[in-house]
Amino acid sequence: MNALLSVGGLEKDFGGFMAVNGVDLQIQAGTMTSIIGPNGAGKTTLINLVTGSLQPSAGRITFLGKDITNLPIHQRVRMGMSRSFQISDILANLSVYKNVMLPVLARHNYTVHPLASLDGYPDVHSETADILRSVGLWNIRHYRADELSHGDQRLLEIGMAVAPSPQLCYLDEPCAGMNPMEHKKVLGLIKHLAEERNLTFVLVEHDMDVVFSVSDWVVVMNKGEVLAEGVPDEIRGDPIVRSVYLGEDVR
Repeated sequence: MNALLSVGGLEKDFGGFMAVNGVDLQIQAGTMTSIIGPNGAGKTTLINLVTGSLQPSAGRITFLGKDITNLPIHQRVRMGMSRSFQISDILANLSVYKNVMLPVLARHNYTVHPLASLDGYPDVHSETADILRSVGLWNIRHYRADELSHGDQRLLEIGMAVAPSPQLCYLDEPCAGMNPMEHKKVLGLIKHLAEERNLTFVLVEHDMDVVFSVSDWVVVMNKGEVLAEGVPDEIRGDPIVRSVYLGEDVR
């Protein structure tokens, strides 16, 4: 089976500090993959490299069979890649509706004059409404984004991440700062979106309950390297993973 994404020998050297060190990785279409590891393991740096926020020091990245190692971010987005961030990246002064509508406009290559009416874009409005209903924010679409609760802001970020209609979407700690009820809501949403939109998700997570409840495949990183990977039950029982990531004494 051809991988949706392949990473080979990927490295990122920050002045002698190897944040990512020789990573080989494949993401299969239709799988829910989680990347876990302790703080400083290189998880977010890896995602930044794959999505184009950082350029690698060495290695190769292939997406949909094409080498994207040196492509700029916007070209990766147009190919079908998107992401959310650890720190909220919503447009705080705009409405919930406009936060989602803007990436939909961009995907359709529509250039809109700041004073122009948006009434002439029925396809954009239809898709924006569909996304907002999918993430459960339709009833508060006219709220300013900074008026939302933390949990709803996270839902908005997921909506913005799926608005470009990607094939592969990275979510960087989507449940950070949430209570257990919000966790359950977001996990259900991610599963629903994956099925509804035929979308492959990669989660970067610390919460093991999140990882083991939604993942088909788990990648464990430590000190910039892939320590282990496998199905959740294999990772849960791996003594090296438990020692390094969970801090357990497995002697």
